[in-house]
Amino acid sequence: GVQPSPGKQGSIIENSCLGRKMPSCTPFLLLSQLCMLNMTSYGMEYPLGQLGSAVLAVSPPRFFCTPSLIFGGGKNLFLSQALFVFNSSHNDLVLRLRIFYQNRLSTVNLRELNKTHTNLVKLQAGFVGAQFWSVYVLCSAQNKDAVRLTLEQIDVVKRMCNSYEELELVTTSQGISDSRRIACLIGIEGGHSIDSSLATLRMYYDLGVRYMSLTHSLVAFSKMGKTCIQTQSSPEVVKEMNRLGMLIDLSHTSDMTAKAALSISKAPVIFSHSSAFSICSHSRNVPDDILEQVVSNMVQVFWLVELDVLACGRKVVNVSTLADHFDHIKKIAGSESIGIGGDYDGVERFPEGLEDVSKYPSLIEELLRRGWNETELKGVLRENFLRVFREVENVRLKPKLNLDSNCERTSVTVWLCSLVQ
Repeated sequence: GVQPSPGKQGSIIENSCLGRKMPSCTPFLLLSQLCMLNMTSYGMEYPLGQLGSAVLAVSPPRFFCTPSLIFGGGKNLFLSQALFVFNSSHNDLVLRLRIFYQNRLSTVNLRELNKTHTNLVKLQAGFVGAQFWSVYVLCSAQNKDAVRLTLEQIDVVKRMCNSYEELELVTTSQGISDSRRIACLIGIEGGHSIDSSLATLRMYYDLGVRYMSLTHSLVAFSKMGKTCIQTQSSPEVVKEMNRLGMLIDLSHTSDMTAKAALSISKAPVIFSHSSAFSICSHSRNVPDDILEQVVSNMVQVFWLVELDVLACGRKVVNVSTLADHFDHIKKIAGSESIGIGGDYDGVERFPEGLEDVSKYPSLIEELLRRGWNETELKGVLRENFLRVFREVENVRLKPKLNLDSNCERTSVTVWLCSLVQ
């Protein structure tokens, strides 16, 4: 029943987003005092009166409810619209679709899927505006059918985007900024997916892949015990990714591999789903000596919510535990080096309060309580990743990186596994 101020265009639609029933809107506009619902995209503001627990949304520009207020810590926290639509660098829903439904999208409703930590309603409730979908294939496919399986997973992402109006496939940083849906990007998790072929890497890029993790936690066994298969020609993968404009992901790598890649890459790199080793000494996490290289290398660490990687003997693992990792990385490398990761649907156990993708705002509320300001949070949620992605795209355009890339298959062997620490 609330109407816009006289003379202003736009509409406020009760209990819906763009006319669509959206239960995801419910938690985020519980008003108990006069506040402003800010439409930054259109330069309009609507004064709202004493509305109690009314649920409102604005149309256009997005189907997300984007109020300028959330509650936290017993006080009202006023934030701009930009904080409510953010990027997540890693999600394994596509793998679950293969396991549960053999990639038959016609047999599943992604809006209400209940076997996974992710569905479209939950993504909207979590205010996820851009999502990198991992097209991971099991390490057992290495040297067998990893390429075919990876192509099938890429196909699933594209069919998802074609089938659901909430999703849009994008391949550039500008595409993320311009999208008015959930911007979908593709990331490969593990160098075994290219089968030691730079030509395959290039074809993946043409299909829309925009990051690749150099390794996965696959261990190759020999008479000497656990080892990592690596050759002197492996740096060619990093160089070719720079030339293509593909993000280099160092999650799952050993410290040795991460340092080697940092010394070679001319573009920023990311850790798509890792946390701080000093807070939890798990091999998936990033140690301080690598974090200290972040400032000079524009590395970005996307936090991981997997319970085992955060616990390290703690009996209680919750939102506060994850915020401790944020605080530590901020202290060592600065808030501008942090992003949102996740690994939902890639693992089974998550901290209390972060059980699925709808719970992302709980972390932001905790960081606000700890004194993180709006500029820092805007970077963490969106701007930090966009800055890194743009720089990777810029490095691609530099003439000196236009190398002769007509490499034979035998000229390159990628990092196939991650050293277990």
